[in-house]
Amino acid sequence: MQNPVRGFLHGAGALFAVIGLIALLVRSEEASMRMAGAVYGLALVSMFTTSALYHAVPWGSDWKSRLQMLDHTFIYVLVAGTATPLLVAALYGGWLAAGLAGIWGLAALGMVQEISKRRTRRTVLALQFVAGAIALIPIASTFAGIDPTVGVLMLAGGVSYLLGTLLFVNSRPRLRPGVFSHHEFFHVVVILASALHFLAVWRIVAL
Repeated sequence: MQNPVRGFLHGAGALFAVIGLIALLVRSEEASMRMAGAVYGLALVSMFTTSALYHAVPWGSDWKSRLQMLDHTFIYVLVAGTATPLLVAALYGGWLAAGLAGIWGLAALGMVQEISKRRTRRTVLALQFVAGAIALIPIASTFAGIDPTVGVLMLAGGVSYLLGTLLFVNSRPRLRPGVFSHHEFFHVVVILASALHFLAVWRIVAL
């Protein structure tokens, strides 16, 4: 394996994401919530599966480049997918349509930037942070009228992602290079943050 620890971590994440997707579909009762849960679950499965394949398999240069591109683009898909159940639960009518169009439009823009050869690291990071910030907008409505625990879980997951990203871009912490260092630590943080967000979505969709 190319990066066994990274591949194993996100491979395990993909397995649990599949289980979580099935559980969301089984437990949800309303059609709108089932659809929103399916969108989120598929985004989570896609992100972890792509990341596991990219990090675990010793691809040739062309395929490695393609998998890296997919690995990055599914970040946008997961941001929008995570926001979708919150928007469906918190907003109605035109506001819901506008919210979904906004977050998925930003995700599409981010994916185009990632695929485009004109992309820059600064542009990609900026779009990811903007998309993440917009994804947190429904939290205010969640605190106000749905379930405060959902807002707490979403905020905790978002903070975890943010801190993990800041540590990753600064190559920290340097634990055991070549075995378990800042990159592997970041994968652990991603799993933790994803688990927090899954619990939030579970409370919306399945309870």
